[in-house]
Amino acid sequence: MAQSGSLVREKRCKIIVVGDPAVGKTSLIRQYADKKFADEYISTIGFEISKVIHVDPRDNETYSLLIWDLAGQPQFGQIRPRFYQGASAVIFMFDLTSQPSLYNIKDWYQEMASNIDGPTPACILVGNKLDLPRKIINPICRNKARELKMDYLEVSAKTGYNVRKVFDILMQRIKEIPSG
Repeated sequence: MAQSGSLVREKRCKIIVVGDPAVGKTSLIRQYADKKFADEYISTIGFEISKVIHVDPRDNETYSLLIWDLAGQPQFGQIRPRFYQGASAVIFMFDLTSQPSLYNIKDWYQEMASNIDGPTPACILVGNKLDLPRKIINPICRNKARELKMDYLEVSAKTGYNVRKVFDILMQRIKEIPSG
């Protein structure tokens, strides 16, 4: 039986992951949550929610992250807006081997901005598939992040490179958002 002094209270955060189909949203979440990668592509239908316990390495605070993987296909555009409500953070994800997926980030950002009531959530732009030959140079990606006033990070959901760092940065940004 746990003593009352040893109980750790988890803070809850809702994180939304958006981007075009096949950019690796589900793979990023699976790599972060389970340290696993699946080579086959299975399209997300509507949305999926994963719960992950995150311990912030800077202060050892424990967070319960509800990570919402939103389908990127246009036919799900009418249901996505309601899922942004209550978001603490949004991961805008694109594929470093697909220029259109970066160009479409502005549309994803507009969708989020027009469906948030309250403070703007912490946001990060994530370029995935760093393990493959890239078609978008880093300065273009950094300029897009600067234009949208968000952090930028390149990852490989396949190898796990920088995946944890995405969530560490988001937790830092979430803490910087004034409450109330």
